[in-house]
Amino acid sequence: MSKELFIVSAGLLPKCYAKVIEAKELLANGEADNVSLACKKVGISRGTFYKYQDQIFPYHDDSITRKLVVSFTLSHTTGSLSRVCDFLSKENVSIITISQSDPIGSVAPIMLSMDISKLDKPVEDFLKSLESIEVIKQLKLMAVK
Repeated sequence: MSKELFIVSAGLLPKCYAKVIEAKELLANGEADNVSLACKKVGISRGTFYKYQDQIFPYHDDSITRKLVVSFTLSHTTGSLSRVCDFLSKENVSIITISQSDPIGSVAPIMLSMDISKLDKPVEDFLKSLESIEVIKQLKLMAVK
């Protein structure tokens, strides 16, 4: 028997469902060390949590998330990737994946996929700023979604 899935407004569901999702998020974020503490914080029983934990999930609209994929060569020096990550953090950009190959000579090839949904400037301006980081030797835009 296949599972049927529905998308329904949270207002139609019993409040305990939203509290199960909230407890799962507390556990995932590290704000609660264990199920008992998470359940206590959101006001549900552990039994309710265990009953629904594998049956209810938050809906994430992928159309809200904007993704950007770039490849670049990075100077193979200590702290180079850290400088790029610091820059991304300051621009409110989250890294989805990093793919790095072995350095060749003095450069290392990198591919980054990023969530740019919180970026507050045009992608072109962001890419120019990214490319201006002195440890990035060559940058190529691969995809924008």
